[in-house]
Amino acid sequence: MADDGYTARHQDRLWALLPAIYRTVDLPDGAGPLHEIVDRIGGEFANLRRGIDRLWDNQSIETCDDWVIPYIGDLLATRLVSCLDARAQRLDVAKTIYYRRRSGTLGLLEELAADIAGHDARAVEFFRRLGRTRHQFDPAIGPVPTYHPGDAPGSAVIEGLAGATSGTPAGGYADLRNNYPARNSAGAFDEYAHTADLRRGVQSAGWHNIPHLGVFIWWLYAFPIRAATPVSNGATPPCFSFDPSGRRIPLFARSSRIDDLRITGFGEDWISPDEWNLPVRVRETLWCAYPDELYPVSFAVDLTGGPTPAPRPRGDVRIHPETGVFSFVDPADTTSPVVDYHFGFSARIGAGGFDERVLSIIDQPPISASVTGGSGLDAALAAIAGTETVEIADSLTYPGIAAALVLPVPPAAPAPAVVMVRAHNQKRPVIRWAGGGASWIITGQGGSLVLQGVWLQGADIVLRGVFDTVHLRLMTLDPGTQGRSGAPFDTAIDGMALAPVTLWIEGEVQDLVLERSITGPIRARGNGFVERLSASDSIIQSIAVPPAPSAAPSLAPSLVPVVPAIEGTSGEVSLARCTVLGPIAVHRLSATECIMDDVATVEDTQHGCVRFSAYADGSVLHAPYRSVRVPPHGPLFRSRRFGDPDYARLYRLADHAIIAPADGDSILGGAENESEMGAFKTENIPLRKRGLAAKYEEYAPLGIYPVWIDAD
Repeated sequence: MADDGYTARHQDRLWALLPAIYRTVDLPDGAGPLHEIVDRIGGEFANLRRGIDRLWDNQSIETCDDWVIPYIGDLLATRLVSCLDARAQRLDVAKTIYYRRRSGTLGLLEELAADIAGHDARAVEFFRRLGRTRHQFDPAIGPVPTYHPGDAPGSAVIEGLAGATSGTPAGGYADLRNNYPARNSAGAFDEYAHTADLRRGVQSAGWHNIPHLGVFIWWLYAFPIRAATPVSNGATPPCFSFDPSGRRIPLFARSSRIDDLRITGFGEDWISPDEWNLPVRVRETLWCAYPDELYPVSFAVDLTGGPTPAPRPRGDVRIHPETGVFSFVDPADTTSPVVDYHFGFSARIGAGGFDERVLSIIDQPPISASVTGGSGLDAALAAIAGTETVEIADSLTYPGIAAALVLPVPPAAPAPAVVMVRAHNQKRPVIRWAGGGASWIITGQGGSLVLQGVWLQGADIVLRGVFDTVHLRLMTLDPGTQGRSGAPFDTAIDGMALAPVTLWIEGEVQDLVLERSITGPIRARGNGFVERLSASDSIIQSIAVPPAPSAAPSLAPSLVPVVPAIEGTSGEVSLARCTVLGPIAVHRLSATECIMDDVATVEDTQHGCVRFSAYADGSVLHAPYRSVRVPPHGPLFRSRRFGDPDYARLYRLADHAIIAPADGDSILGGAENESEMGAFKTENIPLRKRGLAAKYEEYAPLGIYPVWIDAD
């Protein structure tokens, strides 16, 4: 809890009540024994008074402290799920009566997924998709008109007797004349009939059976980016990527139900969601079938940025959502556009325009300069003269910083300067050194540096001099993308190599702190060292670099050298809930609930603690506790390519990669609270699945068995 002065106020009041003679004979600077004992008594009194003041708020589930939630739930006989976090438990208690009134309805089951798991879901009654012979009690279907969003569907669609988009009769032969419903076969939006599947319902099997209820859940989030700078390929006419790093990434649809944990569209307003209402990867078939439902709500090309962008008419642009690129229909159009779009990812990690409230609270210097419009950053950094903050107030791309940044030492200040370079809350600016291969040198003179919410691409970051603290918060130091077909790196749409941004330590850093960040390698060279490196909820990656043609041409592919993800010969490295993709070579290591997917070599094997973590076979560590061994660079992740929505996301069968597993060994549920290991541990997906299953047992229709399906 932040210090609100409440305790100090009561301590001062109690001290003032003492006779002046006793206060006078105590030490004058307030550090005497009498003042000390009064402060201790006053602190306890403040805690007691705070509890009394909170009694009124603790009578309401909306305002009560977390510890009160089970007591209020007990008054309603709510079956609380202990593995859920305070948010889900608070919603569960607050809506208990609401849930009971709507028990057994599809709308409630989908709302439970939003409330308990915090993710979008679509519930499908699989008995409606069983092929069968029609009987005399079935009403006549009749002609099914073409359905358009916003129109009232026909009675056959409302009664579930025909598919909304395909017109296929319930239980009958599939109508394949429409491309969109044909591509939806065997998915959440399937409109065709299937033969019965009598197997036990799990993930992709045992769907179509009378008592089975399909619960399709989208675990990826669709995060919005407003008014970003696209990258042109430089051709005539040009083609652009929505992604400001020049990557070809899939575009996502905006969720119409969950917007930054604000849940709408249920209760009396509930209707079964269409595909464009959910955070899905937008397929070409969906875009071609329903473009007006996606443009400009989910993505758009704008004429101008700012608070009131002006979207181009949809007919002016050609968009390919599966690769995230677009071009203008008119070849002579030379507009320099900005774009709005949604990208998919598993958590609020890295620079993504996220709310900074997910971070820990730190003291931030006053803002001395605020830059906008994609320019002016160099001048603002050059003007830094003391403890101050330079803020970037939009999500545009800024050219690479040409001059080195030197942390000043104010002559009249008693302490070294604290310099912060940050993005405005919920903005994601990009600093891009065009062409790559550059370096941004930052020199400290005993002060502290804080970087927050910014994406850096195309230049290594070099720390020289002396720093008390270097703090990276919600930062992306582009980790690069491995090339295909033997190329060292993949390329952006403009031909720039997607090489990693390496954080080089050439000076002395007392504390290097990473919080919810994505970075390339962190390495020391020369006389550089880090006394303490602390990382939490972060991804640190190095990628394989093929050897030069003249160097060891006979190297086998398995001997391709890999740059260490973390390398330093002195100091202590402490990792909490991190995923490290690449080797580690450090002096002393402590890790909790981490995934280290390549060999970790530690010099001091008598100190440190590795607990509830996964580490690569061949690592040299100090006595791992409740941890598992995996093959180096083993099959754990759906993708190792930064920019993919599934980047660093664990496979559903990742536990099969564990070497010689013992009973209870798990990566997907091996954290201390039985969540998954790694950077996405705080998402608590295994716990949310378990809690959601428990609530379905309470509120699902009698005799219905849910089939849990990860839709993405």
